Amino acid sequence: MKGGRCVLTYFLLVAVMFAHAQNIDGIVLNAETKEPVTDVFVFVANSSIGASTAKDGSFTLSIGDQAKVQLFFSHLSYEILSIEYEGNKKGKQEVFYLIPAHVELLQSLVVAKSKPGIRRRRLRDFTTAFLGEVRTNRIQIENSEAILFQEEDGRLIVETSQPIKIINKELGYIVEFYLESFEQWDKESISYIGSAFFQEMDGTRSQKARFRKNRKQAYERSSMKFFRDLAKGSYPDYQIGVSFQGPDGTFEHFEEIDSLPVVALDEGYYYSTETNGCLTIIDQSISATSNTNRERASAEFSLVTTTTSSTATSYLCPQKQQISFTKSGRILNAGDVEEFGYWTTQRVGSLLPSGYEP
Repeated sequence: MKGGRCVLTYFLLVAVMFAHAQNIDGIVLNAETKEPVTDVFVFVANSSIGASTAKDGSFTLSIGDQAKVQLFFSHLSYEILSIEYEGNKKGKQEVFYLIPAHVELLQSLVVAKSKPGIRRRRLRDFTTAFLGEVRTNRIQIENSEAILFQEEDGRLIVETSQPIKIINKELGYIVEFYLESFEQWDKESISYIGSAFFQEMDGTRSQKARFRKNRKQAYERSSMKFFRDLAKGSYPDYQIGVSFQGPDGTFEHFEEIDSLPVVALDEGYYYSTETNGCLTIIDQSISATSNTNRERASAEFSLVTTTTSSTATSYLCPQKQQISFTKSGRILNAGDVEEFGYWTTQRVGSLLPSGYEP
């Protein structure tokens, strides 16, 4: 199984679910002056839950039954803050501190906007790697001027002066993607980290019906669906087994598993399964004539090898022989799991919010 290489992103994801609805009441302060910061956008990673701070720096988020979420704080004059929030059992107002942005960084990035021809090529390559192979007339980056490029030690480094705004007319979302890092070593070897905030697009009745159809199709192809089915104990669309990587990184010696053992933890709010190799998931409902069979993905790095196959095959290789996931279909220990294969082709252009229900 050999071929070219391409890439994927991995996102910071929400974690353990809790039994009762709750709010996050907080205030955002300047880390240096301790003064309130207004107009900070605070949101739950990869969701449609967000709010802006008031004049006194305060905000309230309703996070439903989630006990642990990834919070993002964004303001043009401050560094992005990303934290894992586990809930406030005392009911007191939480205080969050933002660090003023470094002007030197923005100044150095502006230089990279010179040479329009080079910039156009880089922007085209970035868009393809970031969004995936999508219909460019249906999924577009609206504020490409905010995307800035630098070259360093043979790597293309991408940063942004503001969130990347994506108009996704296929799925019916306006997405603000908060890019934390993006590096590209060659045309096919890329790593990037970030999180998204989703807003529903307006549309006619027929447009909304198309949005629903396309979202369901994206969901049916996703790892979110598999892990939700696994949590329920029923996954008829999938053939499951264990594979092992050979010295050249390809997968071999597939051993089918009739039933994958899953342990429910914390009263069923998250789950765990163990494997002594690479958990191999074959989605028998999808025909993938150009399937990716090798992918290394973590919170920091991604690589894919494309091969020919008649089925959509994905590989999850946990470093500690365990995969933990929520009932909403998100892997909790993503940093410990290397991901290869079909699911790695699902890029930002096909991303769904964590609360999506078909």
